[in-house]
Amino acid sequence: MIGYLVGPLPRSEALIKAYRDHGKGRISDAELDRKVSEEAEKLVKLQMEAGLAYLSDGMLNWQDQLRPVFEGLDGVELDGLSRWFDNNFFYKKPVISGPLKRRGEVDRRYLQSGLLPRERRKLILPDPYTLARLSENTYYGRVEDLVAVLAEHLSEVVNTLALDGYGQLQLTSPSLVFQRPSRDELEKAAMGLEIVASRCPRPIMLHLPYGPGGYVMPDILDFPVEVIGFDMTATSRKMLEEYSSEKTVYLGILDGRNSLMERDDRVLEECVSLGDELGLTEIHVGPSCGMDLLPYGVAVEKIRLLSKILRRAEEL
Repeated sequence: MIGYLVGPLPRSEALIKAYRDHGKGRISDAELDRKVSEEAEKLVKLQMEAGLAYLSDGMLNWQDQLRPVFEGLDGVELDGLSRWFDNNFFYKKPVISGPLKRRGEVDRRYLQSGLLPRERRKLILPDPYTLARLSENTYYGRVEDLVAVLAEHLSEVVNTLALDGYGQLQLTSPSLVFQRPSRDELEKAAMGLEIVASRCPRPIMLHLPYGPGGYVMPDILDFPVEVIGFDMTATSRKMLEEYSSEKTVYLGILDGRNSLMERDDRVLEECVSLGDELGLTEIHVGPSCGMDLLPYGVAVEKIRLLSKILRRAEEL
């Protein structure tokens, strides 16, 4: 059994204050960047001490999850706030009115790569289909054309941020499970992933938060990824037990949107039981989604809880 995180982490009170001070002109850009790096280093150390297989920098300087892909592109404006699925978070909706072309370099500050050992480094971005679904498009005549173009730009962002590689690339696709997709939508999503997979190093994980994994079964088993991550707060065991696959399965069993602490013994029992039912040779486990909706201290405790589960699994 191995464990890792699947999304952003919350900012500490100290970092929230630094952002407020920056907004009021009390600290410089460089001072804010330095504070972000300090806080990210603490979170990386926490994950290393917890024995997590892949390490995230916490994505502490991301204003929303779409920004790293759309920033620096001509043909799009980030305009107006839209709700991030059914969460109390918002993102600036990309409004696409022309051909998407890069006019500047990708901002490498979006990944604190120097803090992350290459073989354990994890990069997390939305998949091309989700990028397209969360945009307002008045230029591309066909959705599949937009998905393909976004897949190209996403690949460029990946290869720039993780210039010397990574241990795992995660593409997050809540748009595939928040509502049941049609066959046509599944095909568009698969096409976008095929483009990314042909241009970026493997392994690739496709994570499906905020909805039932059964919505995309069994089609998702043929997608060009090595790991499929399920939000087990929304996915029933029965949905998964009906199918078999040689792909690695990630069980998002710790609720990333609820401050209630799970019991380590019950989580371990559920993971082992489900792993046996699915015939998994290796179980990947962690939160159901990013934990940026939780208070900072709760997210830290959830990471420590995951560490305890992993240690107990080694004793079996």
